[in-house]
Amino acid sequence: MSLRPNPQKMEALLGAHQSGWSLNRLFYTDPAIFDLDIEKIFMRCWLCAGHSSRIPKPGDYFIFEIANESIILIPGEDGAIHALFNVCRHRGSRICTEGSGHTRKLICPYHQWVYGTDRALLSARLMPPEFALADFGLHRVQCRVSAGLTQHTPTWVFSARQFTMPRN
Repeated sequence: MSLRPNPQKMEALLGAHQSGWSLNRLFYTDPAIFDLDIEKIFMRCWLCAGHSSRIPKPGDYFIFEIANESIILIPGEDGAIHALFNVCRHRGSRICTEGSGHTRKLICPYHQWVYGTDRALLSARLMPPEFALADFGLHRVQCRVSAGLTQHTPTWVFSARQFTMPRN
């Protein structure tokens, strides 16, 4: 849930700011101002999520968290890079509860929906036979690999431009 700061409150706080002094404490403690910072600063640019050496093999993963969002970074069986929202499409449970690890499949601990490392829903326990698995894969986060210090040490980054999880 995103809070929006009152525009008059923001104007008053900014107008009262004295050059050379620290900002009013509300800039550090107000949840609405924090949400605005996240939206206007962090969610508009590429963010470095981590180093690829943390996940050298298909199925290795680590979690990147920012602004109440949790992202799974995992190479698939084909070596392709996947950045996926760490939220089951069934009931919204976190899929990976550990910060890093290795898995052949992503399994929701709530109702055991099973996802491939490429985002595809492979199995949906307790759903009717006509349920369309293809319509309920994990949501992707835009992801790119950029060369690091050498060509052998790429870093993982992903775009915040498509960072907020779809709510369907």
